[in-house]
Amino acid sequence: MTPDSDTTRSAPSDDATHSQVDAFTRTAERVKDLSTIIPDSPFSHATSIDAPPGFVVERELGVGGMGVVYLARQTGLNRPVALKVVKGGTTVDAKALIRFLAEAEAVASIRHPNVVEVYSYGEHAGKPYMALEFCPGGDLTTLSKAEQTRDATWFRRVAELMAGVADGVNAAHALGIVHRDLKPHNVFLAADGTPKVADFGLAKRGIGSDLTNTEAVMGTPAYMAPEQAGGGTKFVGPEADVWALGVMLYELCSGERPIDTSGPVMVAIARVVHGSVSQLRTRVPAVPSDLALIAHKCLSRDPRDRYPTAGRLATDLRNWLDGKPISARPAGVVEQAVKWAKRNKKLAGMGLAVLLTMTLATSVSLGFGLEANTQRKKADDKTGELLTALGEKTTAEANAKQKADDLATQLVESRRVLDLARLREAELSFDRNAVQVARDKLAEILPENRCIAWAFLNWKCEGSDVTLRGHTDIV
Repeated sequence: MTPDSDTTRSAPSDDATHSQVDAFTRTAERVKDLSTIIPDSPFSHATSIDAPPGFVVERELGVGGMGVVYLARQTGLNRPVALKVVKGGTTVDAKALIRFLAEAEAVASIRHPNVVEVYSYGEHAGKPYMALEFCPGGDLTTLSKAEQTRDATWFRRVAELMAGVADGVNAAHALGIVHRDLKPHNVFLAADGTPKVADFGLAKRGIGSDLTNTEAVMGTPAYMAPEQAGGGTKFVGPEADVWALGVMLYELCSGERPIDTSGPVMVAIARVVHGSVSQLRTRVPAVPSDLALIAHKCLSRDPRDRYPTAGRLATDLRNWLDGKPISARPAGVVEQAVKWAKRNKKLAGMGLAVLLTMTLATSVSLGFGLEANTQRKKADDKTGELLTALGEKTTAEANAKQKADDLATQLVESRRVLDLARLREAELSFDRNAVQVARDKLAEILPENRCIAWAFLNWKCEGSDVTLRGHTDIV
């Protein structure tokens, strides 16, 4: 294993950074502890360290926010190990020591083939160390950043890898351990390609207190769940790790992250809290639809909409690999409207009106001919477009009225198309002698959409004195 230099650890001082996030003031006010957010400066550690007894250091593997990891050989067993030592000189921060010990305890308590194994723990020259399983395959960044032919074979490989990672994370969750810093840098590949979860330095164990301040933001912004980036690190549960697994799955499938977190750390955090996830299949159309659904379920903004456990995610990935149905499903139009209304309460009234229109459109009875079905589908599609447009609306008061007027106009047009579909169904019903059905359909059409064709058909339904020529008896 190697540590991740992306895990951010020091405080920012550039005033220009804060000026870029004026739109996210409330989020910025909550980010009070950035001690685990800003990246470390590059730092080189000589390999000629005073190694603990029984170990011979060969070279440095990497530097993280809390420790340095070396490739070493355990002389007694003649095996390679990843030797992790607390970073610093003779004086080591007490909180860093506690976190280091907590990481050792967390990793040692998890016995699972998809979690890096801890061989031994001790103290040497006044500083603790851990001897961990060495994974020669490197970490997942070598795969996510590499140029890949994204075809069916690659997507199956990704699903297999992430199912293994989810199994390892689920083993931690079963012991009450939430990782809180899952990312490609912290997943390593054994010699046989088995993924191994590592680096539990920011893990939280149980529901008790930990070293995290109530509103601290900890981890790597690109892989933080919105609730974690918003200052809820102390209280996040397994769903936050499921979000991170979704980011990794998305990144391996597309080569890109679902939310752009480039730039200053405050901007990155604000984008995670307030931004939206780009559709995976829009970026890479070759991604199988069910695999994309699995990724987006992990990336649901509401934690309750994600997989409740990493184990459920692993099950869905393997169901997809085996050609079985998955539990993930796309949010329906009604569900999307409800979620949108919760996020945009000021526009909820208009959203409800569109929702009612959608409900009416979907309630049109089936079986009245191909043309009627075509008209109804157009009405449904138009309503879906309206919901999409509403979902993309910003809450900026200056533009709200104009956009509301535009949507109202589109709503009128959508209702007109729906009424045309009803008129056609009324005609078909009348032709089949279902006169009462035709009358009901005509009555549902809004007065402003009643044209000459409506009047003529209504006249035929209501009846009139008609002279039938050519008959010699009562008709």
